Amino acid sequence: MFRDKSYKTIFIAYCIIIISVLLFGCRSVSSNPSSRNLLDWKYSDLKLVDPLDAVEPGQDLIATYARINDHRLQLRIDFLQLDKYLGKDIYIPIDTNPGGVTQIVASNSSTVLSDISWDYLIKFTDAGDIELVDNHLGVVNGVQLFIVYDSEQDRIVIDIIHSIIPIIYGQTKFQVIITPPGSEVISDKSEIFSTDTPSPARAKVLFAFWNTFSSETPAQTLRSWAGAHAGPMSSRHGLRYLIDAAERTNSTIFLLDLLTPNNLSALDYLDVLPRIRKLADQGILGLPPMGMKRDLGKPQTASSSTYSGNVNYDPNVYPEWVINNNLANIDTRSASILILLLDNKFNISNYSYVFGVNDNAQFDSNLSSCNLFPILKNSTPSQGELSLDCKRLLVSNTYDQPSSPLFLGGDFSNSSLGDPALSIQAFSYIAVHPWIQVLTIQDLATADKSSLGYPRPNQNAQSKANLESRQAESNATTSGSNIQRKVYDALLKAPHNQLTDLAWQVYYSTLQPVSPELLSLRENYIGQIGQILTAAAWAEAPSVIQTCTIDLDFDGKNECILANNHIFVVIERAGGYISFVFTVDAKGIHQIIGPTWEFIIGLSDPSSWDTQLGVRSDSAQILGAFQDQFYGWNYYNVNISEGKIELFNNKMTMRKTISVYPDKIHLDIQITDPSEITPSIPLVVDPWKRYTRDWGDSYKLVKEPFGVNWGIVHSKMVGVYSTNPVTSFTFNATHKALLNPEDPNFDYSRGHYLPFPMAVVEITSSDTYSVDIGVNP
Repeated sequence: MFRDKSYKTIFIAYCIIIISVLLFGCRSVSSNPSSRNLLDWKYSDLKLVDPLDAVEPGQDLIATYARINDHRLQLRIDFLQLDKYLGKDIYIPIDTNPGGVTQIVASNSSTVLSDISWDYLIKFTDAGDIELVDNHLGVVNGVQLFIVYDSEQDRIVIDIIHSIIPIIYGQTKFQVIITPPGSEVISDKSEIFSTDTPSPARAKVLFAFWNTFSSETPAQTLRSWAGAHAGPMSSRHGLRYLIDAAERTNSTIFLLDLLTPNNLSALDYLDVLPRIRKLADQGILGLPPMGMKRDLGKPQTASSSTYSGNVNYDPNVYPEWVINNNLANIDTRSASILILLLDNKFNISNYSYVFGVNDNAQFDSNLSSCNLFPILKNSTPSQGELSLDCKRLLVSNTYDQPSSPLFLGGDFSNSSLGDPALSIQAFSYIAVHPWIQVLTIQDLATADKSSLGYPRPNQNAQSKANLESRQAESNATTSGSNIQRKVYDALLKAPHNQLTDLAWQVYYSTLQPVSPELLSLRENYIGQIGQILTAAAWAEAPSVIQTCTIDLDFDGKNECILANNHIFVVIERAGGYISFVFTVDAKGIHQIIGPTWEFIIGLSDPSSWDTQLGVRSDSAQILGAFQDQFYGWNYYNVNISEGKIELFNNKMTMRKTISVYPDKIHLDIQITDPSEITPSIPLVVDPWKRYTRDWGDSYKLVKEPFGVNWGIVHSKMVGVYSTNPVTSFTFNATHKALLNPEDPNFDYSRGHYLPFPMAVVEITSSDTYSVDIGVNP
């Protein structure tokens, strides 16, 4: 039966064929075994892992299984690749009694020899014939035989109700022999095994990723969580899909840089933190602590005490809300071990320094990597299944390096495992093949570190030298700047208050390991931290300051300070804009105005970067309020009078007058060509609020007849009013839209692309207009 080849093309759900055969005794089968039971196999059922020894992948068996399940004999054969057609003849001799024969009559009537003297033989030929014969070559009557042909997962399962066959646990022996269709030439054959054969060593797999999440803007957050056209194949891509696949298959994945303050606050904004916590508790997510990230300039001994007893200034320490919500006490010991492992194996001083490490990477030493897609030219991925190269590497791992894990992961932003269709297929393949072991948190915590690839004594000397060389190069790049050294020294001398904490956060984020191009770009902004530190000093004893004779940002040019006992304003003469505004009141210190670079550098397309332009190097930056257009940059002359600074250019075509009062900032603008100025105000109200629970709903926008109010309800609101029309856009205007995956057809508004937690107020430009910024209403 089943001689017609068309029968072999019938596939039920995910290309699974379930073939039910009742040999000779033609009676109905009362109940078929459920496919779920037939497809549910455990490591204890695994009997052999077979070497790679067949020319054709479809004829290369790689694992065998055997078990007795409710009076049924169940056998399973895994192949390196199983096509939707059989492409082979399969013979399974069964030795149940003393004696028997070794000869097998092949489908072409020639002879194939087995390594055991068999009493029964299962024949499953390429022509579709399925037979159970005895050692007299007679077909056995009345035996129910079920076969599952699963080309999706490269396996064949055979189920026999063995009331006629005398299967004896531990004594019955099996072998699997594969030949090409109609041939007596053996392509592959297994060793002899029985139902009590001890399970062999497995291939160890380690899932670990970095660059897992971007969280500076709502757009970045949504795209990196559940993006559209965001992956390396321009398909859906996001951390959500990786986590979905890991949870569905109960596989552990290590996310090496997820636990940062910005990431955690963005995950809170997405309302997924409870799920992250749950999966961490279940061991699905391995999360190293923030403290494992290398310090980039601030000595550990420089960690400041708290100004309020609640917040630590060291940006390596979790914010209070993280600790209070039990997000910092996740067991991170084994994940920390993993980071050390990666440091040793990849010759890196920080895992975030690794660029282009993705599915296509090949690593040296004992820790190997695996490509998810075929490497051969003109080949395409097959619905996310592991490539032949990856499967071969996995099988080889059980023989060549049985104690060393195979690495799957790397730079997640370039990983195909962020694609929902591909990730579930890849994870499912590993999950349903018990000869593969996904290392868990507990595995790493209890493993012999040398078995995980740690360098042994007097070994990997060159790797150590490479590591030290790379560290030195990194230090030269990130710490050799004279401006950075001045900023660092100023940070150490700064008072202990909220603005110093802010300065440390900006300093730390500016020096995060990035590409050399972006690091060079960031050097143009790091000196601006000096402006925040000057405000921090003022906040200790607020007083009147009116000067344009101090270089606040170490660029060799003087900036202006306009301050009273309540308001501190920094004015950049180059570009004629207000870069920062801070205030003090009964509730403490507040930030009111700030630039986008405070949160993210590299907003514009990298092809447009020009590091020779200083703070204008990143053309998409909003540097402050009422800045000149970048193409019409002016350096302003100044007049200072009581509570007022007047800026004017050499041509006298533009005049900006800034005045401070106890409760507001007033601006008068006079300009010949209104297009030369960007009449906008980047409002940054207490950005540290981002590190409190449910912070996204705390910011509110209230529109009024002549302006808007923006800020934190019951804490700090800022009003902007003008004689000209006022418009606004805010970061949280799309908050509800972030509950769904990114939709490329949805209008997310301009605020979607602003850094957290910024709003921008725009004033309609004209020759003359005025603006009031109420900071202490």
